[in-house]
Amino acid sequence: MDKKQNHISIRINGKEKEDQDQEHLSSVDENVKEEMAAALDKTSETDSFNEGQKTAYDFEPPKIEVLKRNYKGKKSVFSMIPSVKRLLIAGASAIVVGSLLGFIMLRVLSGVGVDENEEAGGTQNTDNPSAEETSAAANDAETSQGTVVQFNGYEPQVVQVGVYSTQAKAEERQTIFKESGVHPYIWQREDQYYLFAGVAMTDDDIKNVEASMDSLGFDPEKDTYVKAWNVAGGEHETAEAEGAWVKEGMGYWEEALPLFSQPDSNLSELKTKMEQWYQKKPESISKEAEALSVSIQSLLNLSQDEKWQQQHQLIRILHDYEKYLNK
Repeated sequence: MDKKQNHISIRINGKEKEDQDQEHLSSVDENVKEEMAAALDKTSETDSFNEGQKTAYDFEPPKIEVLKRNYKGKKSVFSMIPSVKRLLIAGASAIVVGSLLGFIMLRVLSGVGVDENEEAGGTQNTDNPSAEETSAAANDAETSQGTVVQFNGYEPQVVQVGVYSTQAKAEERQTIFKESGVHPYIWQREDQYYLFAGVAMTDDDIKNVEASMDSLGFDPEKDTYVKAWNVAGGEHETAEAEGAWVKEGMGYWEEALPLFSQPDSNLSELKTKMEQWYQKKPESISKEAEALSVSIQSLLNLSQDEKWQQQHQLIRILHDYEKYLNK
């Protein structure tokens, strides 16, 4: 700022205006200086104001306290799953532990009241077995100690009225004959269903049965067919008393065939024998022997007029006998 000011001389009409200009320049310099000083003062005031602002707000901001209300959070169903899980685990553990303790207590208390001698011998007292248990045990023992029995075979003549591959078709055919009073028996063998309406041991007797069907309107050429039907005998292991009883019953069946195939036969004497035989049934027999005895008892309950029902039961008895041999 110490630079020297150069004076400018202006000549107008040969006269220099240096002094006037010098005065003018001096006044201008004074004005500039005043403006610069005012500007500096203003800048200083601004800085002071900003400094005061920083001191009041920037470095020490006012503290505002916010009051918050405490709200209880809502528990969802999913948040309760851990609690439920713990309850389930605790319950299951209690059940398992209780079961184990109960089992242990039963094992401990089961020995109370047992005779010391029996404990030493390794046996325990038991209640007296019931009559059914005694019968079942006797049956098992007798069956396990069965003997070989020779059973007879039979080959009677039968009146066949149909053979089908399904039971439903056989039953449809059976219904047609029942409407006329005949009661064919359905015999299943080797996936075939045979319908037999009558049975007899001789050719003459089976012809009498077939003729009785003809009188009901059936055509012997189309509706009936006579043939031999074999039930093979042989040796089978069974209880000795049961085997003897079954053989005796089938002997009465063979004796009854000609009487049931002939009209006006006297069946009273034979029925008396069969009833006496039925009363001698062993206390414990196999289920196959029981089925055979039920069929024979049903035959005895039929009247003389129920001819075709009698034929039906005679065929059923023979079928039950075959099942007994194949047990």
